[in-house]
Amino acid sequence: MTVPSSGPSPVKKPSIKYFHRGLSLFVFTSIALSLLSFLWLKNEENQLIESDFSRIAESRLASLEQAVEQKLLKLRSLAVLHETMGSIDRNAFPKIIEQLDFDLGRIRTVGWIPRVTIAERIAFERRAQQELNRHFHFRQSGPNGGLQIAGAKPEYYPVYYQYPETDDQTLGFDVSSAAFPMRTLNRARESGSLAIGIVPFEPAENQEISLFAVYPVFQDLSPEAGDHPENRALLGFYFVLAPVGAIYQNVRDQLPPAGLDLYIYASFHAGTDSLQILFAPSRVPVESAVSRQTQGALREGYHIEKRFNLGPGMPEIIYMLKPTEDFVKVRQTWRPWAVLWGGMSFSGGLVFFILLQIRHTRLAQRFAIEQQRYAASLEKEVEERKLVEERLKTSNLELEAFVYTVSHDLKTPLSAIIGHAEVLQIQEAHSLDNKTLESLRTIEEQGRRMNGLMEDLLTLARAGKVSPPNEKVDSSGVLQTVLEGLAASILEKNARIEIGSMPSVWLPRSLLAQIFENLVQNALNYGQPEAGPVEIDGKSDPSSTVFYVRDHGPGIPSEERHKIFEVFYRGTGGQLSRGTGIGLATVKKIVEQYNGKVWFEETPGGGATFFVKLPRQPDASRDNQQRP
Repeated sequence: MTVPSSGPSPVKKPSIKYFHRGLSLFVFTSIALSLLSFLWLKNEENQLIESDFSRIAESRLASLEQAVEQKLLKLRSLAVLHETMGSIDRNAFPKIIEQLDFDLGRIRTVGWIPRVTIAERIAFERRAQQELNRHFHFRQSGPNGGLQIAGAKPEYYPVYYQYPETDDQTLGFDVSSAAFPMRTLNRARESGSLAIGIVPFEPAENQEISLFAVYPVFQDLSPEAGDHPENRALLGFYFVLAPVGAIYQNVRDQLPPAGLDLYIYASFHAGTDSLQILFAPSRVPVESAVSRQTQGALREGYHIEKRFNLGPGMPEIIYMLKPTEDFVKVRQTWRPWAVLWGGMSFSGGLVFFILLQIRHTRLAQRFAIEQQRYAASLEKEVEERKLVEERLKTSNLELEAFVYTVSHDLKTPLSAIIGHAEVLQIQEAHSLDNKTLESLRTIEEQGRRMNGLMEDLLTLARAGKVSPPNEKVDSSGVLQTVLEGLAASILEKNARIEIGSMPSVWLPRSLLAQIFENLVQNALNYGQPEAGPVEIDGKSDPSSTVFYVRDHGPGIPSEERHKIFEVFYRGTGGQLSRGTGIGLATVKKIVEQYNGKVWFEETPGGGATFFVKLPRQPDASRDNQQRP
């Protein structure tokens, strides 16, 4: 074949100017898209972290408040016991407190505050002096910060007894003379249940703010009148006084870790100058300037802030939750940075490409001249094509050896993958979640499927590479051996096998076994046991021997029949069944290697019958080629 020469073609000079402009625009667009993708992924990641933090923080805050309230509700047990017994004796009070397990290691004191009218004051003080065997008077805060005898008022709320008694001066102190504690008593009286407040302190005294929880005790005036507020008389309050930080630390230690830090502030006025720290992971100074600075820093980044008002004239409690560094780190991914790095790398490559194009522009003319020389060599290349076609036949033979070698070498790492997937499922099942275990099962399943595929490729590569036998092979014995190997599949399919006469043939035993195994396995995969058995039979005539394997299944669609013997083709009906689509191709290759023929026909009533026709006598020429 020759190509007519028409002389060198004129070379069109490209528009280098517009080409470079287009590439530059593309580079800038790539950089912009990379930055936008990075910002979008980073924003999406921040939203996911914030959503996760909000969900966990809300749950954590609810659990914390519920746990604190449950601890303080032990006061209700004292109130119920008081109403049941009529009163709780001073001497019996310590034992009752210890039995109720008030966690005295973190609580300053638990005590009783009775309601005493002005008419009952003198008698009450005398009775208390007799019990205590020392002076007992109602006292209140004086103008200089000390205590003085309480003045006349309609009613008093003195501390009658407490446990442990941390300060003797506390006994007889009229709580109604202190604004914040009295407001807490009023809220408990109005609600008839637990009320929580705080007792403020002066920073100069270097004391910690105390949590003040009270529970009211009532007495029914007339049992017949029912549980009406007007029918109930207030007897007094049981109270708990505990450092805010200590009780919250105790509750937090009992809850499971959540990767969050809790901060609690108290605001005694509207401005931020009055903010005081009640609780923090690591205590910080309580000076107002430091408090404002700390709270402002906490509002940066992820945080949840909730405010609770303890009532009219009472301070506002501010709860603030912040995630720890580990909480954020475990939820950050590498995706935004990978996109940015990939985009910038791509853009850098384009820049390098543009520089190369600019450098090579001057060589364009030289390349055009060389192109003319290439045209002259085209005729020579066309003549060499014939030689290439001859070499292709040799390459096809080498390809079979290559498939065999590659398939064999790939089995070793694949076996390791399958083995490690099995070991991880068995040994690490207790520490892996269901999604990870499902992924390991998928790896194992796909690995075994690939292993089966390579086994079939090895079989296909080896087909026809076996020396012919010196005598006829008993096909009936070979078939029985194959059926024994397929016993598990036969039982699984609940199939029946019917075997007819099986004549002997001149074919290697291993190849004959492959033919039977692939045809029977194909019948088991696509046949339907309830429609009929798998039938295997054979017959001989003077020139050939024919075997057939018949199934009673859905059959093969007409549009797929021309592809049925192609490698890897499984048909639309075989996508849900096991197999790799190499079995029938292997049968076809073996049969054709021995000058035989394979085909299929429809089974009456539904199904497919595969026929294998082999020469009655061995091929002498083929025998000479394969024997050394």
